[in-house]
Amino acid sequence: MEHQTFILKGKNILEPLSQFTRLYYQDSFLSEYLGGFLMVYEDYSFLNGNDIMICLRVDSSEADKGIVKIEIISGGGSSSLIGDNTFGSEQRRINHFAEKLETFCKEKGIVLEI
Repeated sequence: MEHQTFILKGKNILEPLSQFTRLYYQDSFLSEYLGGFLMVYEDYSFLNGNDIMICLRVDSSEADKGIVKIEIISGGGSSSLIGDNTFGSEQRRINHFAEKLETFCKEKGIVLEI
């Protein structure tokens, strides 16, 4: 299982970040709650021959201060009886999201801390 948290700062960033995250993987399960939302989806790993579960959590509890946190968790990529080698599949899912988020933040002038 792999994990990464992103802290984003700027004025009026909640709506564009929420929209970006919701559009990132549209076929996900979405659970909204006071202070944010959670997206969960599966992504098939050809290398491992199974599905990897990805969770994206957007924490908007500090949005009034110009801070939004996004957390991504990727897991379940190994089904080997010998070891827990995922061949980097879980981290690749996180890296892909991070690259897209970084590009988005540069375009919108949002400060991104990892």
